[in-house]
Amino acid sequence: MLPTMFEMGLYMCLSHYYCKNILKIETRLFERYSTNLMRSIMCSYFSMKGFQMIKNISLDICYENENNQIILKGLHQEMIDYFVLDTLILFYQKYLHIENKIRLDLLLHHSLAIVALGFIDYYKMYPLIVHIMMSEGLSSLSGLKLIMVKQGYKKITKIILNYRIYYLIIMRMLYIWLSCIYHYMEMTSTCEKYKEDKNLFLFYSMMMIIYYFDVQWVKSGYRELNRL
Repeated sequence: MLPTMFEMGLYMCLSHYYCKNILKIETRLFERYSTNLMRSIMCSYFSMKGFQMIKNISLDICYENENNQIILKGLHQEMIDYFVLDTLILFYQKYLHIENKIRLDLLLHHSLAIVALGFIDYYKMYPLIVHIMMSEGLSSLSGLKLIMVKQGYKKITKIILNYRIYYLIIMRMLYIWLSCIYHYMEMTSTCEKYKEDKNLFLFYSMMMIIYYFDVQWVKSGYRELNRL
């Protein structure tokens, strides 16, 4: 957990310096702009690693390559650490009265991610984290969007909102999650070590919850666009 904590802390401090001394929109650490910039950087990193690894897991369906095992277990731990630490930040912001209330959408997202990563760890199906990592590309511009709203740049805000909507529909709902379903079915049908652990009810229940939240985020994105 310490390396992830250090990384998040470094990005937070750099983002806060930028927001405080250059943009003049923050006064203390853990305010929303620098915190969301940190989240965007972390999500961009996970997304990039996910897209880099998709070919590896496609060629190693049964998860037998030793190098893939080392990389994916490490990334799995990093993601767990990130979601746990960022959840603590949500409560810490509320404790410091930096935020009036905890962001429920982000809390639910983090909780769902932690549960999904927990199941992946329990069943040792680490290749599935690649799909979760790719899905984090949705938040790559979230920090920038908040700053654009604050600065009153409506055109850039609209571009970012459209990016989020298209990423949700095209990348997440039509590519990432469908490829995750395909990958899970291949692993549990082809690989002897995963056949006994096949749990379609659990897997599709998780996918239905994920799709539900994606649809809600699409609707939220369109509502925000209409308000601009």
